[in-house]
Amino acid sequence: MNLYTSEQILKYSEDHDDFFMFDDDFSLMGGLKYTLTEAENQWLEFVRGRYCIADYIIDNTDDNGVTTFDSDEFSKALDNDCGGCGKAVCLSDDTALQMIFFYGYRESEENTE
Repeated sequence: MNLYTSEQILKYSEDHDDFFMFDDDFSLMGGLKYTLTEAENQWLEFVRGRYCIADYIIDNTDDNGVTTFDSDEFSKALDNDCGGCGKAVCLSDDTALQMIFFYGYRESEENTE
């Protein structure tokens, strides 16, 4: 599993108009590792203890500050916060972290029925 930077994720977003392409890449990678930016860490501190996605990130971040993302698991956390939205609350759409959520989100069967 490769470690990605904010710049790499944002560049991917600029280069690919189709979010579904990242979905395939995400599946092939088996998830991804990512280091949050300072602004994303500030967001995390703001939502800590209020949203499931914050707990997910905290629980999946190692001592070096690298978060491992599994799309099925973070999708469940996002659904617990705002079912079927695939977006983290209070996080700018311009952040790489929100892009990871946009690209990797898997809608649960409960939300499609």
